[in-house]
Amino acid sequence: MLSVALAPSVASAAIVTALVLVTLVAAGSDLTDVSASAATTWLAAHQVPVTIAGSSLSVLPLLPTALLVWATARSTATAAAAGEDPRWVLSAALAGPVVLAALALTLIRFFADHLPLSGPPVAPTVITVLGVHLLGGVVGLAHQAVLRDQVRRALPSWLWSGAVLVPRVLRWLLVGATVVTAFCLVFSASTAVDLVRGGGGVTGGLGLLVLSVGYLPNVVIGALSVAVGPGAVVGQTTVTAFGAVHAPLPALPVLAVIPGGSGSWWWLAVLLVPALVAVRLGRRAVDQCGDRDEALQSVGAAAALIGLLLAVLGALAGGTLGAGSFSPVAVPALALGGVSAVWLAVVGSATVLTVRWRTGGAAGADLPDKSDSGDD
Repeated sequence: MLSVALAPSVASAAIVTALVLVTLVAAGSDLTDVSASAATTWLAAHQVPVTIAGSSLSVLPLLPTALLVWATARSTATAAAAGEDPRWVLSAALAGPVVLAALALTLIRFFADHLPLSGPPVAPTVITVLGVHLLGGVVGLAHQAVLRDQVRRALPSWLWSGAVLVPRVLRWLLVGATVVTAFCLVFSASTAVDLVRGGGGVTGGLGLLVLSVGYLPNVVIGALSVAVGPGAVVGQTTVTAFGAVHAPLPALPVLAVIPGGSGSWWWLAVLLVPALVAVRLGRRAVDQCGDRDEALQSVGAAAALIGLLLAVLGALAGGTLGAGSFSPVAVPALALGGVSAVWLAVVGSATVLTVRWRTGGAAGADLPDKSDSGDD
């Protein structure tokens, strides 16, 4: 239980402190306030907004947050597999981060007079930290077969089938958006290299690369929003699959992913991402369910759940970037979730009906239930 409570949080705090030390040494800064700087960075890794000299920074890199969720999921899964009570495991996974969050808030307020930092409000900070580790804990416990069986018996079969499809479909969507992002980065590699070179030497260029890697998941969520339809906004720049309006951008290499020009016909090819994923959703629903109606209900349940998750991811991917022309950085979260749900529900349901019609209504009737399978 002690390992579950402290291992992810303490390990992440140690890594953050090391990074802050290296950054301050490279910049030739005073090391007396390293504890408050590390505390602020650790909270930022949990998506707690940072206020510097009165300017709010709430568009924070998602990669550290994803790593925290993964570390918490792994520790809780290991403890539960060893026979520990899942309730105590989840409680421990939440208790440790709360203690460290309280310590971080105390350090920031203690050194507030020496740094241009403003301490975040206590309640939202604690809730945000709890949310990150609660998600990791739930994901870790979801790997336990006994708990999955209990949930499965408590839910209608169509809802369980839809819920089981959610991780796969979400993974397919993110993989598709990652492919789009990688293609755009390769296409604009010269621009990204120029931005790295403009970082002010080896240290500055390396810092820009590290920042770009940290913000890469944010960019992938933005690319998914473009592929689905709502698009993304960076300051005065707006990008959709149907065109773009350009304005000056922050000199961050990963933003070279934003294509130049006002739009081309081949941009519409990104709409294939949600369409193909929706087709795969429909086919998987047919494979898992015993009849057409259940398959359609499963598609609807999966679409609704994925829409909700994408709305949350869209909200986390954006935020404010000070008060200048580069703010806000935004993905229309509600539009992303709603349009994604419509894509998946409509095209997925059409796929179910098509497959059932082509097979004379017998598709999936005699197939084994693959709802617990890890195969794609």
